Amino acid sequence: MTNKFRTAGLAASTLAVVLLGGCATMSRGTRVEWRVESNPVGAKVETTLGWSCNTPCSRKLQRNVEFDVTVSAPGYKSRTVHIDKRFNKGGAITFAGGPLSAGIDFKNGAAFDLAPNPLIVTLEPEAP
Repeated sequence: MTNKFRTAGLAASTLAVVLLGGCATMSRGTRVEWRVESNPVGAKVETTLGWSCNTPCSRKLQRNVEFDVTVSAPGYKSRTVHIDKRFNKGGAITFAGGPLSAGIDFKNGAAFDLAPNPLIVTLEPEAP
């Protein structure tokens, strides 16, 4: 009888780990809406990821990607900013499911956020 309880307990524990695997993946997802704003409005945004837009703009991106952004506008000095992936403290729920869950969330990026988000850039006018 004791072996039945041990087997049932082991099965329940294994099932919990499998179901909780990638907790942040399920609760936060692997992508995040990243936004960029500028002063002046309408500045051109170019990224090392290969896409561009005019401010204000946003794009759904993987949480674990790092890239550079250059913001420019006629009559202003351009500015380049590095966007980092940063561990999200709220992503600590990844540890609730154990090492398997944490591994999944770190690998697919769900444990991270992009920073800064939003990116707000004030461009300086060029000297006359």
